[in-house]
Amino acid sequence: ISSRCNNRLHGFTSGSSVLIMAATSDTPRRVVGYVRISRDRENETSTDSQQASIEAWCIAHGHQLVQIVTEPGRSAFKSSRKSRPGFKSAVNMVNTGAADMVAVWKVDRACRNTLDLLQLVQDLESNGAEFASVTEQFDTSTPMGKAMLTMVGALAELESAQKSERTTEWHRHRRASGAAPAGRAAIGYRKPRPNTLEPDPEVAPLVNAAAVAIAAGSSVRSQVLTLNAAGVKISQRGLTTALLSPT
Repeated sequence: ISSRCNNRLHGFTSGSSVLIMAATSDTPRRVVGYVRISRDRENETSTDSQQASIEAWCIAHGHQLVQIVTEPGRSAFKSSRKSRPGFKSAVNMVNTGAADMVAVWKVDRACRNTLDLLQLVQDLESNGAEFASVTEQFDTSTPMGKAMLTMVGALAELESAQKSERTTEWHRHRRASGAAPAGRAAIGYRKPRPNTLEPDPEVAPLVNAAAVAIAAGSSVRSQVLTLNAAGVKISQRGLTTALLSPT
C-alpha cells in the first residue's frame, strides 16, 4: 500500500468482528459535512456528536470544513438521498463548486443501499469531488478507499436490512399483544400515558366527520381543507394514510 495512504485498522460497527484497512488522503479538500438521524434517542449517536466527529476529522487531515448540513428526522432506509432536502443541499454545494468533498459520520448516514452509494460516488466524481466516511476512516480520493467502498456499502445495507427486520418483528409483537402503536399518536388519537391510546375528544370527531364525508363521495382534498381550517394540520397523503391504517 502506498506510503501516501494513512492506513489504520478500524472496526466497522459496534459489536462487529469485522476489521477493515482504512485509507485516507491528506490532500486538502473543501468539505461539506452531512449529518442525519432518523429520531433522536438517548442510545443513538446524535447529530451533534456526528458533527463533532466530522469537524475533528477535517482538522486532523487539514481539510477546510465549508459547512455542516444537518437533517434530523429523516430515514435513509425509507427515503432515498434524492428525496432528502438536506442531502440535496449538501450535494448542490459540490455541483456549484463550493465544496469538493462530502463527508459523513458513517456510510449509512448517506445511503443504506449499495447501488445508491456507488451512484452517489459516481455523481460526485463527475464533478471532481470525493466522498468520505470519517468513522470508517476512508475516502474515495485513494485507490484503497475506492476498493473498500463496495464492501462497506454492502455491510451497511445488510445492517440496515437486519435492523428493519427487527423493528418490523417488534411492531408485530406489540400488535399481537394488544399494545398501543409506538411513536406519535395517529391523527384523532392521543397518548395520555405510555402504551395507552385513546381518542382525542377535540380532533377525533373532526376526523370521523371527514371519514364519513369521504365515504359518501367527498374528495380527500376538500376534507383536508376543512380539517386545516378547523386547526388540524394534515396533508392529503397524511389523511389518506390515517384513514386506511388498521389503527
